[in-house]
Amino acid sequence: MLDTSKIYTSKNNGRCKVLEYIDSSNVVVEFLDTGYICTSEAASVKKGLVKDRLKPNVCGVGFVGVGGYDAAYKRVPTKPYVTWKSMLERCYGNVQKRCPTYKGVTVCNEWHNFQVFAQWFNDNYIDGFQLDKDIKTEGNKIYSPSTCLFVSRKDNSIKAVAKSYTFTNPEGLIVDVYNLVDFCLKNNLNRSGMSKVSTGVRGSYKGWKIA
Repeated sequence: MLDTSKIYTSKNNGRCKVLEYIDSSNVVVEFLDTGYICTSEAASVKKGLVKDRLKPNVCGVGFVGVGGYDAAYKRVPTKPYVTWKSMLERCYGNVQKRCPTYKGVTVCNEWHNFQVFAQWFNDNYIDGFQLDKDIKTEGNKIYSPSTCLFVSRKDNSIKAVAKSYTFTNPEGLIVDVYNLVDFCLKNNLNRSGMSKVSTGVRGSYKGWKIA
């Protein structure tokens, strides 16, 4: 029988105390850091194997949470979990050192809970598509239910290389252009000519100039 007055230490999940000892297979414990309460086996408590589902173990902010969505199935990470973890790593992990464009990007507080993200994922995921935070809101810096959607690899690739330009048109009006390729196609303009104008190689093309 476990000592209800003793504080037990789990592996990577902090300290916990025994609230109730029913039998060796049913021991109610509470984690001191988060207040998470669960039932476990006495042997697991002694060995420090009980897990705190509210402890931020992913990039210091993400936690699995309490609910019906599993992080893994037969020891293989689930698609929602892989997507969620990758998102957190882009914002709070080492990815920012390799990709400075993610500097300052964050994840909304509710999505720190994997259960909440997994529910949104299951409601919105399209097979083969990728999570995107930029297409809905230009210059967006936060992953959230209102700013994210799933897009095709093609659309995501186009978005990744697209840039913003400011031109003056043949009438002398200022025109802001985002994604020069798409703009040229829609306005029957030669992409090479407009690209040379944007880089200063040409002074103008069909009356278009860089502003």
